Amino acid sequence: MRQEKMIESAKRGIELYYQQEKKFYTETCFVLGNNVLRPNENSRRERQKYQIVHNRYKVALQSGQYVTVVGTFRLLTTTESFRKKEKMCVASVMLTCGEQGIKVALLHISEKLSGKKYELRDAREHCYLVDEMDVFYLEAGHNHTRWHCRNEVIETVGNLSSWEKSLSDSFVRIHRGFIINTAHVYKVARCFVELDNGEQLQIPVKKYMAVKERLMNTPKEID
Repeated sequence: MRQEKMIESAKRGIELYYQQEKKFYTETCFVLGNNVLRPNENSRRERQKYQIVHNRYKVALQSGQYVTVVGTFRLLTTTESFRKKEKMCVASVMLTCGEQGIKVALLHISEKLSGKKYELRDAREHCYLVDEMDVFYLEAGHNHTRWHCRNEVIETVGNLSSWEKSLSDSFVRIHRGFIINTAHVYKVARCFVELDNGEQLQIPVKKYMAVKERLMNTPKEID
């Protein structure tokens, strides 16, 4: 129950950061990518509207009064000119637990802009324009490929190898039957990968070390 409370506090801290509410924070700094922001610093964020969709979080470290929570979330922004952007963000939140309750001591957010779009056509000739960030993984079928997306599964003509050539560097083939989007990798263990939607996909024993090495540079939890 305590870990659940820490995770909920971390989520709240992220939300309050974008709302420019500082009462939940100590007098430390925030790190957004490579930019260091102080709690009293004015920001252009005030001229944008934010919607946060939380994915998966876990307590990564607990030592004394300090607890570190890591996880991912989708950040949807709308500017004054009504331009919309979506980013997949990786967050590390260090919390302090003391007499004043739970506070954020340090917040690090790494933002990744939404990637390219893929034009897909299924067997019924229905056409789709799918954003890369909405694709979790591709699965091989019998002369077909199933795209497992955020809200649906789209089955397209063509084998997995033919589609692999058109994918960006964000995708890694972990199995002859699966290509995953590394932006959604939550955990890598022997011998499976867990995505931030909770799905687990098998990694062949012989390929485990090679796949793990390819994923080591992504800012995710690696066992």
